[in-house]
Formats: sequence, structure tokens, C-alpha cells
Amino acid sequence: MVFLAHHGVNLHICLCGDLQVASAQTLDFLEID
Repeated sequence: MVFLAHHGVNLHICLCGDLQVASAQTLDFLEID
């Protein structure tokens, strides 16, 4: 649920910034998986 909360905060601040964070988190997820 931390991811969802963090994602929501970034989405509220800036869509462009949120996309960058989402991309970074996707890379982290692939590395973990």
C-alpha cells in the first residue's frame, strides 16, 4: 500500500514527475523480480 500512497502523492504534485517515478519504480520492480 506504500507504493499506492507514494504514487498518489506524486500524481497530485506533477504528472510529469509521476511518470519519471513510475519508470524508476518499474525498473526497480524488474530488478527485484
